[in-house]
Amino acid sequence: QCEQELSASDEWVTAETCANVGAQLARWGTLMLGFVGGNDPFLHPDLPGVVAAVGDAHLVGVTSAGWGVTAARARAVWEAGLLEAAVQLYSADPAAHDALAGAPGAHARALRALEMLKDARTAGHQRVNISYTLDATGTAGVDGVLAVAEARDVSVMVEAPTTPALAVGGVSRGLIERKRKRGSRLRNSAAYLGRIDEALRGGIDGCKAGRRSVHIDYRGRLARCGPFSGRGSPLGDLCAEDSRAVLARVRRAAPDGCRDCWRSVRGEIECLASLRGLWALSGWLWACRGAVRERAPGWRLRRGALSGAARRSALRRRWRGS
Repeated sequence: QCEQELSASDEWVTAETCANVGAQLARWGTLMLGFVGGNDPFLHPDLPGVVAAVGDAHLVGVTSAGWGVTAARARAVWEAGLLEAAVQLYSADPAAHDALAGAPGAHARALRALEMLKDARTAGHQRVNISYTLDATGTAGVDGVLAVAEARDVSVMVEAPTTPALAVGGVSRGLIERKRKRGSRLRNSAAYLGRIDEALRGGIDGCKAGRRSVHIDYRGRLARCGPFSGRGSPLGDLCAEDSRAVLARVRRAAPDGCRDCWRSVRGEIECLASLRGLWALSGWLWACRGAVRERAPGWRLRRGALSGAARRSALRRRWRGS
């Protein structure tokens, strides 16, 4: 979507709707909620209220192109309980980024947003990332983005392109080498990066969309994944139906062999099935332990409410549900 088309909307999701949807998702044992796509989340007139409405039971992230970010709004969303903020950067080169964004000055705006978000953080566990999608230059474009991140003391999350656009080989090896360098800003797991070549050659089977993650639009309609894949047909409406009925319908939806993407929202979750992935998760949870204590009370069951065995069983059910 051309960034010049971003504008104020008459159909912004309300904090009340988010609170309703978030409460229903919490019954499933969901762990994280991310606000992405469509109009830039920071253009929402009450983004801090939306974050606060779902933050009591979830770890919340926001992805922005930099539009609508001010120092005051940045501080307000951190205070509301935001865990991670990502800013999209299409290229380290200002002209290339502006051309892809379709808006002159978009690169400068994204860099200002990174700096304001970083400076406004209110807790040590809050993170600011650059979201960078690989392009035809392969790993060459990553070096410039890593340099931008180093200069601004933020991290980088690399995304495999939805439509394979890379003719170069050795992308996975190159990214893992960069990750292993001392002080690397690259935050993706090695397990995710290690399968990017496979994804670009023809895709990866076994998509868990609808089981490990779901896509919800601003009206509360739930689909297995985002609309970019063509498999975004709604399976239920969390604003109009009981969440248990929706969850049953989602679990009955048979996998369709989709190989369309290896986005981090899919790949990083699926990589948790490995021992290496679980080890990476434990490190991430330790890094954001402050958010776990403050914003995810569903993880810490009330004292005395359950026996030790029942508590472990409840946590296992919560993990499977997420």
